[in-house]
Formats: sequence, structure tokens, C-alpha cells
Amino acid sequence: MSKVLKNINIFAGKADPVLKADSAYPTWLFSLLEKSAAGPKPAEKYELHERLSVQYLRLQNRLRIKQVARSLKK
Repeated sequence: MSKVLKNINIFAGKADPVLKADSAYPTWLFSLLEKSAAGPKPAEKYELHERLSVQYLRLQNRLRIKQVARSLKK
């Protein structure tokens, strides 16, 4: 089975990618689809220290973005 995948090419001047048979791909590749289908853990399933660290990282990221934006305005 060879099927050309239209409009997903990210390289200018290159041909569209071709979809190959499942046997042409490594088996671990399909396990990625299974894990991502489950989605991320809901927030309440994280431990308290994990939630706090995520919140801290988000706050730090926001502050860093604001600092960069301020420096670009100057």
C-alpha cells in the first residue's frame, strides 16, 4: 500500500510523503499513538508537590516572557 499524503509536506520544493505499509515502520511507533490517545493525567491525580512545581514553572515562564517583552520595547 503506497498512498501519497497531500498537503503535509513541510519542505519547499520536495515531494509529498508516501504512506507505507505498517510493517515498514518500527513497532514502538504505534505504541506512541496508544499512549497519546489516553491524554495527560487530570490535575487532581498529581501529587501536591507535582502540582505546585508545575504552577511554579508556569509562573516563572510568564515572568520570563514579560521580562523579554519589556527588553524588546526599549
